[in-house]
Formats: sequence, C-alpha cells, structure tokens
Amino acid sequence: MISSLPPDYLPRYTVAEINERFVHLMERCAVFLTHLTKRHPTWDLRIDPVTMKNVAQSAMDDIWRYKNYHLVDPSKFSDAVKRSSYFTKWIVKLRPIYHVRPLTAAAFKTHFDKDDSSLLVNEEFSLYISLQTLASDVGVDKISLEPDFFADILYDFHFRHLNDDALLGLYQIIKYRAQKKELVRTS
Repeated sequence: MISSLPPDYLPRYTVAEINERFVHLMERCAVFLTHLTKRHPTWDLRIDPVTMKNVAQSAMDDIWRYKNYHLVDPSKFSDAVKRSSYFTKWIVKLRPIYHVRPLTAAAFKTHFDKDDSSLLVNEEFSLYISLQTLASDVGVDKISLEPDFFADILYDFHFRHLNDDALLGLYQIIKYRAQKKELVRTS
C-alpha cells in the first residue's frame, strides 16, 4: 500500500502521552481546588475525570494540528503560549470542574447566592494552569496578574468568545510582560 502521508508527517499523540497530560491536569486541578476550598469552604466542587480526559485529548489534538500545519519543523515541542491557549480553550468549553448543588426547589432557595462566583471556577482554573505554564517557560516562580486585569480576563473567558488566535495573543502579551519586555513605545 502506498502511503499518502507527507514524509515530514508527525503522528498524533499516543494514548500514553494523552494519559500523562490528563494525570498532570488532574493533579494541578486537585491543588487548585484545595486552595479554592480554603477561600470558599461551603463550595462542594468536583472534577469530572471523563471531561478532563476530553480536555487533554482535545487540546493535544489542537496542538498536533498546529504543529503539522503551521510549524516549519513539526518535530519541535509546542511552546507555552500555544499550550496555554489550547488548554484554556478546552477547559472553558468543556468545564471539567462542577459545583454540586441542591436539586429541590426548597433546598436551592436556601443555598442561592446572587453573587456566587463559583460559575467562574473553570475560567479561573484555566488561567491558573496557563500562568503556571508561562511562568515555567519564562523561568520565574509565579506570574501574578493585577486584580482588575485578572477579573477582566475571567469575565472575557466566561461571557465572550475568544477564539484560538485571541487566546494566543493574550498569552503572548502576558509572557512578554513576565519577561519584562516593552510592549508599547511612546515618542
């Protein structure tokens, strides 16, 4: 049989590689939820492992496509900006973290809080894991965002549709600032 694949074709990620990323995501999510539960002890947050596995698979599929169709050397590792963007995309879209809530109307009334910020937990997790990824790439211990900027990003992740290119641009800007690169020149 004659293969129609180009000679520089890069095979998809293996099941073992996807499982490794899934385990990493689950471990980072457990740490994230531990910190979050300290701030919000009444929240009953859980991780859906099937959904998290889907996050790992989907993000790695996007990374694979990017490497095959956009990189001059597809054997290169994807950079932190790409990983951050694609994992954000799929965490926000698939929502692997959920809040267990009462189902009866009476119980719901007693637990309802119009200022409940738990609806943003997946957005916050995606930003948490992405900032860790960028910090590791830049060689710093931690990247922290100014509180208003952090809140604006969470709002945008939740209420707006940021496509892959917008996420790539956002994380590239954050990476440049973490590297103390000048972004705007006046004069």
